[in-house]
Amino acid sequence: MSSRRGLISGKTPIDQPGKQTSRSINFALSERGRSALRAVQLEDAVLQDAIPMYSRMVHPVRGSSYEVPYGERGECIYSVGRRRINELLLNAASASANVSLHFGVKLSKLNCERGTVTLTAADGDEERAEQGDFVFGCDGIHSASRHQMLQQCSDSHSFREDYIDHGYKELTIESTSGSDSPHRPYAMPPNHLHIWPRKEFMLIALPNPDGSFTCTLFMPMGIFETLTTPDQASKFFKQHFPDVLDLIGESELDHQFRSNPTSRLSYLHVSPWTTGKYCVVGDAAHAVVPFYGQGMNCGFEDCLLFDQLLQQCQQTAASKDLLTAAAQLFYQHRKPDADALCQLSLENYIEMRSKVSDPLFLMKKRIDSLINYLFPHEWIPQYTMVAFTRTRYSDVIRRRDRQNTIVTSCASGLVACALAAAALLAVRCSQALLKRTSV
Repeated sequence: MSSRRGLISGKTPIDQPGKQTSRSINFALSERGRSALRAVQLEDAVLQDAIPMYSRMVHPVRGSSYEVPYGERGECIYSVGRRRINELLLNAASASANVSLHFGVKLSKLNCERGTVTLTAADGDEERAEQGDFVFGCDGIHSASRHQMLQQCSDSHSFREDYIDHGYKELTIESTSGSDSPHRPYAMPPNHLHIWPRKEFMLIALPNPDGSFTCTLFMPMGIFETLTTPDQASKFFKQHFPDVLDLIGESELDHQFRSNPTSRLSYLHVSPWTTGKYCVVGDAAHAVVPFYGQGMNCGFEDCLLFDQLLQQCQQTAASKDLLTAAAQLFYQHRKPDADALCQLSLENYIEMRSKVSDPLFLMKKRIDSLINYLFPHEWIPQYTMVAFTRTRYSDVIRRRDRQNTIVTSCASGLVACALAAAALLAVRCSQALLKRTSV
C-alpha cells in the first residue's frame, strides 16, 4: 500500500516551536493501544515518558488508603500525555513520503461516494479540493466528516448521542519540588491510579512526568450545580475529599473550580460506519464514557484491526474495491465490540465510585485473582482481559458472566461457611457456659 497517498488535516498544529499550550489530559495506555504503537515502532518512544501504574490506590474518607492491584504478576497500565503521543504520531506521519499534513484548515465538504474532500482555510478565504482512494473520518466525538456522511445517507444511517446525568471537571495537584514530601516531586505515591470512591461520585488522579497529578471529578450534574461559590466548593471538599483539599489548597481549588469547565458525559450509537469511499473510525464511530480508560486504546486498536482485515481482503477482493470491502468487514466485526465496550465503561463507573470500597466486592476480586493464579490460561479476570489482552470486548462480557456466576457461588459459600462456623462457635460457647453454671 506504499503507493497510496495520505492526507491528515486539522485546525491546529501540535508542534510549533516557542508556542506554549495548556496542559493536555493524560490517559491510561494498556495493551490494545500498546499493540498498535508496537506495530508502527513507536511503543518504546511513548513508554519512555510514561509512568507505570500497578494498582488502584483507594482513598476512603476516613482511615488509611489501600491498594487494589491490577494483577498478580506485576501487570500495569501507563499514564501517558496525549500531547506527547500526538507529537510522536504526527512526526512519524510527516516522515513518510506519501503523507501530507495540513494545519489551519477545516473540512467543509465531503463526497462519500467519490472520496473527495474540500478543505477551507481558517480565515475562510481559501478552499482546497482533495481526491483520495478512500476517506477515513477520525475526527472525534463531534466529527464533522460523520455529520457530512449522515446528511448524505439520512435514510440508511442512524446516529444517536446519549448523555448520562453525570459530568466531569479537571483539577490539578501540582508538583511538590522543593518540599520535604517523601514522594518528591509527587505529592502522593506516583505508581498508582488514585481513586476517591464516594458511592454517587468519585475523584481520580493520574501522575504526570513533571510531578503533578491530573485529577478528574466525576459527579452528577445536579451536585455540580450546587457548587457555585468558593465556600461551597471548599466545604464540599472538606467533607468528601479532605486530603485532596490539603494537597491543592483552598485558594487554588477555588481558582481551578472557577476556571475549569464542567463538561457533560456522553456516548454514541452510529450505524453503519461506512458508505461508499468513507469510513468513520475511533471516537467518531463509537465514543464511550471514560471510566474504563479504553477510548484511545480502542481507537488505536481500530487502526490495527483495520490493517489486519485489509490484508485479509487482499486475498479476496478486487483491487479497486479493496478498501471498501475492508471497511464493510471492519464495521461488521467491530460494531459488536464497540457496543460491548460502551456497556463495560458504564458498568465500570459503578465499580470505581462504589464497589472498590465494598468488602464483598474485594473478596470476590481476591477469589478471582486466586483462580487466575492457579489456572492462568483457563480463567482470566475481566479487567485483565480488557487491559492486558486483545480479547474482543464482546467475548469479555460473555466470559465475565460465566466466571462471575462461579465466583459469586464461591463467595456465597465462604460467607455461608463463616456464618455456620460462627453459629457453631456460639452453640459451643453456650453449652460451655451452661455446664459451668450448673456446676
